[in-house]
Amino acid sequence: MNQLLILMTQNDVKKEAKGRRKVESMVEKLLSKGIIGRSDPKGKCLIVLRDNDGSKDRKRKATLITEDEAEIKQNETEEVIKKMKKREKKTKDTKHLLRPSQNTAVDYRYILAPMVGASELAFRLLCRKYGATLAYTPMMCSKKFARDEAYRKAEFQTIPEDRPLVAHFSANDPEDFVISAKIVQHQCDAIDLNLGCPQRTAYLGHFGSYLLDPKDRSLIVTIVRRAREEVSIPIFCKIRLLDTIDDTIQLCRDLCTISRDVGS
Repeated sequence: MNQLLILMTQNDVKKEAKGRRKVESMVEKLLSKGIIGRSDPKGKCLIVLRDNDGSKDRKRKATLITEDEAEIKQNETEEVIKKMKKREKKTKDTKHLLRPSQNTAVDYRYILAPMVGASELAFRLLCRKYGATLAYTPMMCSKKFARDEAYRKAEFQTIPEDRPLVAHFSANDPEDFVISAKIVQHQCDAIDLNLGCPQRTAYLGHFGSYLLDPKDRSLIVTIVRRAREEVSIPIFCKIRLLDTIDDTIQLCRDLCTISRDVGS
């Protein structure tokens, strides 16, 4: 026998080692009984393990099929896969589509959120390989980024395959945020203002979620407005839920008003 193709049910392969032993045992039984031979004139022996319909103990039975039958089954399987991919594509194109800009559309179910110390270039590329549709850089300090070239080279690394990409900055000064955004605007697809970090370093530096208090509302509106006026790509804001839903909605409305005023 030149080649042996084994097709198994999903139940048979739940545990790989156990499933393999079942197959090997079944093949040896068929060989010992002369049902199949070690020299198949056609070059293939095809064995399909199926459930016995209606069997309470769910025993398996082996069924020999011809190459023609196997080809038909393979074609049927490929057709099913094509239909599944077509449905998936249709879903992505309609129900779960986010458009950060006119030329960029992503499936928002597979966005890689920013993670300090984790979402660097290598990790982003790995996640893209397994389906991430958009990725964020780790949080970068706009004050340092605007002034320190060594910091920029260390913190912002990307390649053409790393797109769509969102550059994620902490900021409490409009000028620093705008300068940083302008530096990277041609290497990414959007700029994100961190208004969500709850860490102690954010408290000490007065950024992140500590800018969500009412006393800082005019500050974050100014930061976003300046960036919206001077940066050529979309401006995102990472926020947290406020104490009430109404407060959260009002924050979003304040930020959205900026976009309408500037003409996004």
